[in-house]
Amino acid sequence: MPHSEVETVLEPAQLRDSVPGLRDRVLSQAREIAHEMEPRAQVMPALSRQDRLAQGIAAAYKPRTTTFEELRAADGSPITKVSGPAGSYCITRDASLGSGRDTIRDGVRDKVVHCPH
Repeated sequence: MPHSEVETVLEPAQLRDSVPGLRDRVLSQAREIAHEMEPRAQVMPALSRQDRLAQGIAAAYKPRTTTFEELRAADGSPITKVSGPAGSYCITRDASLGSGRDTIRDGVRDKVVHCPH
């Protein structure tokens, strides 16, 4: 509000009413201020210590399950995606199975790789 209007608001009623629209602007501003001061939401009752403890425990809980998902790489080889509480990783079989390596003696080796998806 400009300085001249503030002085007009404080002047006697006949001068204040002579300024067109000033009364409406002042009432509008008063309504806005009253609206801003209304409570935004209902105030929740204070929780007991037991209730606050229960909410904290529930918020900190992480499910400790591990899931396995079968995927296929671009070349068609199988990949197993393992997801758990600590993160996820993928396991694939060693690609050198047909290279003449003795899988009975050496066994089939798994590799931990970055997941393609």
